[in-house]
Amino acid sequence: MPSQRLIMVAWQVGMRSLMPINAIVAEVKCCWEESLNEDKQDNLERWAARLSTEDMPIFARTAEYVTSVALRESSSVTDLSRGILRDASMTARLLRVANSIYYNPHSQDINTVTRAIMVLGFETVRSMCLSLVLIESLLKGAQRERAYREMARSLHVAVQAKRLAAHLHDESPEEIFVAALLFRLGHIAFWCFGGTLADELEETMLKPGYTQTMAEREVLGFRLEQLTARLGQEWHLGKLLLSSLEGASIPESRVNYIHFGHKLALSAEKGWECQELKRLVDKIAEQLKMSVEIATQLIHGSAREAADIAEQFGGTRRFRQMIPLPPEIPGPEPEKIPAASSFPEPDRLLQFKVLHELSNLLLNKQLDINLLFSILLEGIFRGVGMDRVLLVLLTVNRRHLQGKHGLGWESDRLVKEFLVDALPPEANIFSFCLAQRQPMWITESSPPGMQRLRTDEISRLIGHSPFFLMAIAVKDRPIGAIYADRQASGRALDEESFTSFKYLCQQADINLSYVAP
Repeated sequence: MPSQRLIMVAWQVGMRSLMPINAIVAEVKCCWEESLNEDKQDNLERWAARLSTEDMPIFARTAEYVTSVALRESSSVTDLSRGILRDASMTARLLRVANSIYYNPHSQDINTVTRAIMVLGFETVRSMCLSLVLIESLLKGAQRERAYREMARSLHVAVQAKRLAAHLHDESPEEIFVAALLFRLGHIAFWCFGGTLADELEETMLKPGYTQTMAEREVLGFRLEQLTARLGQEWHLGKLLLSSLEGASIPESRVNYIHFGHKLALSAEKGWECQELKRLVDKIAEQLKMSVEIATQLIHGSAREAADIAEQFGGTRRFRQMIPLPPEIPGPEPEKIPAASSFPEPDRLLQFKVLHELSNLLLNKQLDINLLFSILLEGIFRGVGMDRVLLVLLTVNRRHLQGKHGLGWESDRLVKEFLVDALPPEANIFSFCLAQRQPMWITESSPPGMQRLRTDEISRLIGHSPFFLMAIAVKDRPIGAIYADRQASGRALDEESFTSFKYLCQQADINLSYVAP
């Protein structure tokens, strides 16, 4: 034992041993450090045990159960729902969030846990459970401002990491979300249940020259990151979380999503225009092989999504306000709007002629796709009588939709600027349209879930007026979409125009079915 060695060294000194003084000093120092390390380890173990048995037993049990269910290959929907149903409070809160606009944009009735898992997915419900029970634990602890901020930051980290992973088609973005959410579990737990020791740590952190790590070591004898790792081991929270806590990022590793998410959340709190954040975005774009523009759009959208989730999970706007939101990017000055009389009126005869021309294209051995789209756009613009019409196509990697051709008011600007995510389906109204393969007529009275898919980014590009939208495909494989509106003239859309729009797009689909063998 270190204490016994200290006694032995002291005895040797007292007996005026021939042991060299520098050896005595080294031995005493070594024994002292070992003693301190044992004390630190004891402190860490005591904290982990206390949180497991006294402060967060419900979270510990829930986290361990849902993680084990996710890791077992034989796990079923029944296994997960059984674990959730053990807690009536968890069940009620899960169903409330599952029926929110964010998670249920189609307003489907989700009245049971089993239905929630079937509609939202196994991994999504798992991540919801962990988020909800973690917030419940926070609310049962001390109502400390720092604890709230840590929780809000963790949600921001989780969404940033998940969106980066989803954008690059990670095998399980929800697994990334869970690991990122728990990345600062030790911090959240300590600030909730630290009591007077938390007050002492906060005071020490404010001392001149002290970093948070220095203060943690002095007051606690360990770093809160070590507490996260210990809880991760004790509660079996998964290898991904433990790997993310081990140190430096590894190229091509899933851990990078978590580290980037954490750095983004911290940098955003210093201001979205700060140089630190701009350098970080450049680094993410380079390492994840995307343009800076796309990376910026993705990161800004993630911050807004995190704020929405925080409000849903926390039940108040308090969490939402703790996540810094990026500034809105102003669009260019719009073109001067011509008089309504200058826009084409619906022309049924022209519609028939266009349908006939599209049919005749099938007689050609080689279908000219550019000619097909040119005829289609003109038919919708002049035949259906729209103010503008836009063709958007999937990029080569099928991750984005990009403007290709357009006719009418502001069409040149729209073609040039249009670039939005095509994945996941719930990213925006265009990606959703591709996934659903159904013609859409979006108005101010559309269901709230559909309105949510009309994101800030989409509204900046196309405005807020009603519009028609329909996917186009080759052999049932979506390749893009057709958009049309009457925003500039302010004329109303009607059922007859929507029917004509659908017929023309469907004829184009028929033509495209002959492109591939």
